[in-house]
Amino acid sequence: MVLGFDLGSNTLRACVMKPAKTGFEIVKSSERIVGSARGLVANKPLQNDAKERILRALGEILEELSDLIYERNLEILDNCAKNLESEDTCARNLGFDDACARNFKNAKFSLPYATVATEAFRVASDSVEFFEKLYKEFCVKFSIIDGERETKLTRLGIENRLQILGIKAQNAVSIDLGGASTEISSAKFGQSFKFGIVRFCNENPGILQNFSYAKFSQIANEQTRSAREFLRSLGAGKIVLTSGVPTTISALKLGICAKDYDTGKINGSVLRFSDFAGAIEQILKFSKREADEAMGENRAEVIVAGALLLEAILSDFSGSGADFIVVDDGLREGVCINLMQNLAKP
Repeated sequence: MVLGFDLGSNTLRACVMKPAKTGFEIVKSSERIVGSARGLVANKPLQNDAKERILRALGEILEELSDLIYERNLEILDNCAKNLESEDTCARNLGFDDACARNFKNAKFSLPYATVATEAFRVASDSVEFFEKLYKEFCVKFSIIDGERETKLTRLGIENRLQILGIKAQNAVSIDLGGASTEISSAKFGQSFKFGIVRFCNENPGILQNFSYAKFSQIANEQTRSAREFLRSLGAGKIVLTSGVPTTISALKLGICAKDYDTGKINGSVLRFSDFAGAIEQILKFSKREADEAMGENRAEVIVAGALLLEAILSDFSGSGADFIVVDDGLREGVCINLMQNLAKP
């Protein structure tokens, strides 16, 4: 088994995975909405409240996964006690640095792990300093990857899920609409684009309060022009959508509220082009309480932004009656699969 972290521009996701008869399977997963890119300006520091959300979320996720990822540490502590060694001495003897020695129970995972951080941290001016703080607090080292690497790893996660679902990935084009960047890829080609749901909301505040379909769809069309052209060049046989927006829209369509979210029902579900406008219409009618219950706390604005962006990206399919396949898997799973493949190399 391995552990993987995906610190994105909107969400922090982590999971434990292992090899299975068909591809690789998720043993346990966890995620939190952290809004890393909220209020972020390129080459400026991350917002303080975003940092606090990430710190809180990482602690909660590690606690949720603790039964799998810290299993050996209690045994190590027992051995330290039997040998009359202090925790600090034991930690240093095992090769932990001073920062981790101070937080020994979180000092070393029982599993191999890998991390990635994406667009918000590519553009923030203080990402390195913030990652040092995360390491001192939780002994987790985050690494920033570029858009090309993000595209490849995301594709790896998506293709694994398609294999499990029995769907051929050969002629599939995947779209991962993120918080500050969007990745589109086929089996051979991929590209990362600098637009996303949090970035859209930052640039267009008050979407819900001042909603104008004509205005915001025009902005979305302008932002996604290059992505549409790239999508046309790939000649997609089928479209696969991942990330929180299509999964949430699919859940709305299926009548699944946030607390009952079930990846088993979402993976392989289908959206039509008209479902994006339908989701916007439904969300705009929600009260604040209804929106939070349906989609999770304070997510209405980003889901509306995402529906607008997906509608713009996929506008060539508006009259085609095409089915868009939805999967929950993406970068987080790709990080784990890549690690397992590397560990398996001689």
